[in-house]
Amino acid sequence: MDRDFDARAPSPGMAQISVRIPDAVRLTGLSRAKIYQLIARGDLEIAKVGRSTVVIASSLQEFIAARRTRRIPEP
Repeated sequence: MDRDFDARAPSPGMAQISVRIPDAVRLTGLSRAKIYQLIARGDLEIAKVGRSTVVIASSLQEFIAARRTRRIPEP
């Protein structure tokens, strides 16, 4: 068996559709508590799978993209 294979990783050419809470924390740099606050406010979409909670990846990307800012250098 290939030790480098990760069954949780998406196949090449296939986008990941959801991430678990620890992955959302790692990907965004936000705290676990903040991720749960955003879920409670409805800012992030989730799905429950058994006892697991997964964050919909597109929801996470849209949330971050909507808050992107560019600093304008002062003259």
